[in-house]
Amino acid sequence: MTEEITVGVFLRLALNTSQYASQAISPIAVGEKRIKDYENGLARLRAILKEFAKTPIFIVDNTLEDLTQIPFELKSLIPENWIVVLTHSNIYGRHNKGAGDIETIRCISQKLTTFDYVIFYEPRLILEKTHILTSLIQSPQNALWLENKNFYDFILRRKSKSVSTGFYSIQPEKLLSFADQVDLERMVDRKESIEDIFFDFLKKEGSINIKRWGWHSLRREVSTDSYQKY
Repeated sequence: MTEEITVGVFLRLALNTSQYASQAISPIAVGEKRIKDYENGLARLRAILKEFAKTPIFIVDNTLEDLTQIPFELKSLIPENWIVVLTHSNIYGRHNKGAGDIETIRCISQKLTTFDYVIFYEPRLILEKTHILTSLIQSPQNALWLENKNFYDFILRRKSKSVSTGFYSIQPEKLLSFADQVDLERMVDRKESIEDIFFDFLKKEGSINIKRWGWHSLRREVSTDSYQKY
């Protein structure tokens, strides 16, 4: 009898955007608009994940200290069997959102290593094709969406790629190895993008094959024009 492969789904939130530096010039959706983005995304996710009652689902926020700080409209969308984790670890993430992701990954490392594969998902995304998420739960594997950095790189077929960190599935050992080798102070000082350094790490490690076309199955439902729509 073959051993069952386990998978955990981690939904990343950052509700308290007042912590972020230079908020006035940041492309972050804030306040009621941001809450509405999460509300739309969580409502959709709740419906998709309803059939996976045995799959551990974690809500992870790195900006809140207490469960009472979660807005009621979001609390009502979180099923009782989902696990809420508040890391309150947004020291570097205040200045570089990707650095905040690294801080979160490090904080929940023990939870990650209880699974064979973990799926990271930003609830402000709305899936156009839900089978991508459900298939990764049913058949866990390393799966990332590679994107061209800009239109000209795509047209000229340049090898200029990055990893979309809004939605990916990966073995926790690979993810933690990546998180451990990141210098957070340097990341903030040099304004490094997590998407770029994640791509470089996976490329050197031999985990990805560069291809011209990546996933085209996500659409960002956010309250700012700064985000790409997929």
